[in-house]
Amino acid sequence: MSTLTHKISSLFVAFVMVAAGLVSLTYPAHTALAQCTSGQTSGNLSGYATTENIGRIYMSTESWNTYETPNTSTSFSVTYDQQTNTWDGRGWNEYVGWVDFNIREAELSGPRDNPTAWGNWYHVVDMSEVTYILDPGEFQGIGTNAEYTSNNGGSSTDDPVGAGDVSFTNVQLDNEPDPGCDEYVDILLNGVNILYKETCNISSPTISWTTTDVSNCVTDGGLWQNPGTRGTSGSQTASGSITEANTPVRFKLKCIGNQSGSEVTGIAFASCGPINDDDDDDDGDGNPIDPTSGVVIPDFKEV
Repeated sequence: MSTLTHKISSLFVAFVMVAAGLVSLTYPAHTALAQCTSGQTSGNLSGYATTENIGRIYMSTESWNTYETPNTSTSFSVTYDQQTNTWDGRGWNEYVGWVDFNIREAELSGPRDNPTAWGNWYHVVDMSEVTYILDPGEFQGIGTNAEYTSNNGGSSTDDPVGAGDVSFTNVQLDNEPDPGCDEYVDILLNGVNILYKETCNISSPTISWTTTDVSNCVTDGGLWQNPGTRGTSGSQTASGSITEANTPVRFKLKCIGNQSGSEVTGIAFASCGPINDDDDDDDGDGNPIDPTSGVVIPDFKEV
């Protein structure tokens, strides 16, 4: 097995209110806490996801170093937001390389994009059925990554390729920051963490952000004006609107913790479009769903 260092080059209200056409959901702050230990990667997940076909997807540098040799000093981590059931960050798999987590999906960086050509993979893992259950304190549900591809080798049947089912039962969520850790980044859109409107567009929402015990903040996705360096607090109008074409939009700001030296991120979401509250998705929860993204507008979750 090649070393990782050599290979690494290449996310009360029982129902959502929709009568007014605008849903604004706000949750407690500090959605992404750093581990305030010098040199420890950010993120709140440890362990690994298990795939059918390509081995483990590790959630952090420390997780890789716990189970694999040789160890690596390359920094990577994944964060899960328990309240919005969304994912962020980057994991590692020894066969396909980086695994980028974004809301309810994970993208495998190594496979080529075209799932219809022989030997190519569809590179997105659907994680819409994966969620964290507070009691017993574990991830449940299966992610999926498999497509049937045409067999140009002469066989009369198509062959499935991909990671297959992806289980997160060996992934642990750290619900608590290290003692004394108070590094955080909060982002709001029009005053809320999750902004949703039943009909598009949402015209250029106001982005506001506050932080504690961080510095060197830089935008990392979203409709920011003049993306790049930001102060540790501020407000600005988004550079564009949330539309049917771009929904959902994830606004992200990443900073460096003053104690830990680790990356600390804040994320807010905006989306628009018709919703479905008749449980056509067969997940049994009856929650409204934005059909353009598959992102459930979440109920209140105990944390």
